[in-house]
Amino acid sequence: AARQALARGDLAAARRWCERAEPQIAMPGGARSPWDLPFAAVRARIAALAGDPNAASILDVVDPAILAQNHDFVALERARIAWALGRVDEAEARALALVDSAGEVERDEARILVARALVARGAHDEAAARLAEVLGEGGSPRLHEASPRALALRTLAVAEAGRGRPTQARARAREAVDALAEFDADDPEVAEARANLAAIVDGPTEAVEP
Repeated sequence: AARQALARGDLAAARRWCERAEPQIAMPGGARSPWDLPFAAVRARIAALAGDPNAASILDVVDPAILAQNHDFVALERARIAWALGRVDEAEARALALVDSAGEVERDEARILVARALVARGAHDEAAARLAEVLGEGGSPRLHEASPRALALRTLAVAEAGRGRPTQARARAREAVDALAEFDADDPEVAEARANLAAIVDGPTEAVEP
């Protein structure tokens, strides 16, 4: 529920769900729970979206053993936090460090984040090449899931527009909308995908945000 509230941009509701969880995940004798990490990740992202430059430090309160056991997850969260704070170069560097070493889920999400950073600085050809690694033949089964696939397609649509390939850009943007066909019509991801398509169809390409 906290993650869903966060996805809707309802930071207050996300905070309330995290607070509600605290007494339920408490361990006898004050021991740290493995559940501390996912809730710390949500709280850190809430803080980042609220503009707190120290948002990533929220992860540091988690038991070091739990952090070490979930290295790839934590590294990806730190990259996402940097992105949410507008630190594009830091987000790209952190994501790049995961591309060749992380597990399948984190690796593909890192690739998408790297591509978004490349698009943000106008490196559209390189972004398209990186997205081909996760969207092309033999890509990760995870990208059969709607959310990451739609985000990758939206980003590729912007990259194609930046490469001066409007037909391909529109096709990818429409695929992103179609990937979310089972989502509720008022879901924020659907709205973002539709806005992405409309921006590409109407132009100019510089106004499009993946």
